[in-house]
Amino acid sequence: MNYPQVAGFAANYGLLWFGFSNGWGVVSMLWGQLAGVIIGTTYPIWACHRLGIFPAAGCWGRVTWERFRELFGFGQDVFLFTLGGQLINASQIIVVTRFLGLDAAATWSVCTRSYTVVTQLVWRVLDSAGASLAEMAVRGERQWLLHRFRQVTMLSASVAVIAGVLFASANQPFLHIWTRGRFGWSPWTDVLLGLWLVLMAIQRCHCGLLGVLKQMRVVKYIYLLEGAVFLAATALISRNGGFPAIAASSVICTALFSYTFGIWRTKTEFRLSWSEVAGRWLAPAAKVALILGPLAALLWLGTLELRPLPALALRLGILGTAGAWALLRWGLGRELQAEILRRVPPAWHGMLRFGIDQAL
Repeated sequence: MNYPQVAGFAANYGLLWFGFSNGWGVVSMLWGQLAGVIIGTTYPIWACHRLGIFPAAGCWGRVTWERFRELFGFGQDVFLFTLGGQLINASQIIVVTRFLGLDAAATWSVCTRSYTVVTQLVWRVLDSAGASLAEMAVRGERQWLLHRFRQVTMLSASVAVIAGVLFASANQPFLHIWTRGRFGWSPWTDVLLGLWLVLMAIQRCHCGLLGVLKQMRVVKYIYLLEGAVFLAATALISRNGGFPAIAASSVICTALFSYTFGIWRTKTEFRLSWSEVAGRWLAPAAKVALILGPLAALLWLGTLELRPLPALALRLGILGTAGAWALLRWGLGRELQAEILRRVPPAWHGMLRFGIDQAL
């Protein structure tokens, strides 16, 4: 599934670029999305045929209203779940436009471009594991499902911490270089968005597992409730608080609703304790945060007077290197560290010596 997504992305943006350069205007966006949809649909159909996944002739089964209602009901749950997710993730620009104006909306859109890219990278951890987790659920392999899901959550949380710190540290110099100083905002907004990225990555794991298990009866309403509360809160405070208030509202609403519900639901599903799911599972990410957080603050102070390009290079270089080392040393958990050492080629052990080997 990764190949059609990459190919669809390339076709989408390639045709978009071609259309803009040849004067197609806004229609270029439609043609680009159409190309991405065609590739993203055609390739999986061909892959399923090639892998022999489709049933043989005469073995497809009969179409029944009972099965249709089952699939339609699940589709309805997915629709409401997705709608709530859009309210949480994409309604900020609507609030900004309505209460702060079009200029502020343009600033929000530009200043969150790198955030959007970073979130897509962080979310790939769960997206790549989704098919395997679903197979374990179908086969009833509960203990193996719990084992793998715990590793996916730990890894997602640790990667999100590194990505959040990098975004909060590098976004302002990046914007200054990209837009030639025309766009920017308070660094506190970047810090709040970095924190929100961590919360979103963790809650997405817990709530996404419910989609794998087809247990979306309650979570879809939690998402809708969170989105509604966010819209109401930002409508009241955005005029006076500006961008930091909107980012803080996202953090608070996610922490109170989907984040807490997701951890509670995982605890209930696998009969675990709060300290296990909210404590030990997140301990590796907390260790990474304790290392990168103070280092990022010192780097910010030390490079504050530098020009944007050297400041960006130093922050990304130092924090990226420290983040990679911290991820290997503390951010994976012992089980995943041991499994990585078993699976990587022996020649890689020397490169990982100062990380995983020391942890074990």
